[in-house]
Amino acid sequence: NVSEMVVSESDNPAGLLVNYGQDAARGPGAYRMTGMTPRPLLFTEAVQKVTLYGSDDEVVDRFCISANTARRSLFGNKGDDIFVIGSANGGSQRNLDLIRGQVNVSGGVGNDYIRADDADAVGEFRYRLRENWIFDVPAPGATSQRTFAGIFHTGLERVSVVGTMQSNQFRVTPSLTHDYIIIGSLIDPTGDDDRLMLFVPVPNDRSFFFTGAESGMWYFGDDDGTDPGLANNIYFTEVENNDGIVY
Repeated sequence: NVSEMVVSESDNPAGLLVNYGQDAARGPGAYRMTGMTPRPLLFTEAVQKVTLYGSDDEVVDRFCISANTARRSLFGNKGDDIFVIGSANGGSQRNLDLIRGQVNVSGGVGNDYIRADDADAVGEFRYRLRENWIFDVPAPGATSQRTFAGIFHTGLERVSVVGTMQSNQFRVTPSLTHDYIIIGSLIDPTGDDDRLMLFVPVPNDRSFFFTGAESGMWYFGDDDGTDPGLANNIYFTEVENNDGIVY
């Protein structure tokens, strides 16, 4: 049997600030959610499916999922909604390894944004970003895998990933529906370098613009800018190495 919980605020005319994560005071396997009910909603990992619906008005809903052990589905509905996966509101405990159940995100109507935040995790990882997915690719010869279960998303206009403070790879397939924003680690004097790799199925015209020493964007379109619709932009910051196109 699957225990399931559905919480809907579709009739709420105000924007939501939802925080969902572990409840340390109640011990392992305990979770709490605030922002959708008058009082905190307390439950355990025995609830295997949780579905949350945001407001159906043109307001901003913000969903912050800092930890989970089973599948969670988030629906923004209308408005310019924000989804933060891997950290609570305020940016504490930013670690995708605490996302141990797949998170499904549907932006709905509006200019919607997701951020997968891994800044406080420790390790060198290979983040894979495809049209509707964010997941981890184990390194060759790795003896263990991350507990990060991955994110499936639809109906978003911007998709962002924040890496750890170590050397990481960001493996990105350009999207036809949303921009990517890649945020590497801060400049590290120990030589830790991030790497951006673009996977394009067929050769394509592309232009590369720098906006700073280790920040810039990939633009996909004709060199003269007359056909900008070949793929959406990829923005990056604090990324030391760009490997360019990998066919």
